[in-house]
Amino acid sequence: MPDDDWLGAEIGLVERQCRQLEPRLSDFRELLARARDLRVRGATVEQILAYIDAPGATSARRSLDTSLRAYTRAVARLRGEIVRHLVDHQGVSLTEVGTLLGVSRQVASTLYRSRSSGPSR
Repeated sequence: MPDDDWLGAEIGLVERQCRQLEPRLSDFRELLARARDLRVRGATVEQILAYIDAPGATSARRSLDTSLRAYTRAVARLRGEIVRHLVDHQGVSLTEVGTLLGVSRQVASTLYRSRSSGPSR
């Protein structure tokens, strides 16, 4: 990937966030499977709540939440950079961008105005 490949860099950021998300999703799925097993074995709602609010479970949930936010930010950043590139460098109108993305012109405008939090292009 060339040094000035801003799109490749942005895609790479989203890919890294996906890789970080995968083990956290797996951990949380295991937690849910154990909670379901408790329920099947007759545990009360209070017992299940105690299980899913235990320190290890809370940590797994918060870790997943943090990873999901980072992934969401990376995707939003990618979309914003693409919209800015289309408008600023290819002369595509915000209405056309909205049509390409399947969103309103206002949403396309919001994406255009968003600013990335780091270097890209």
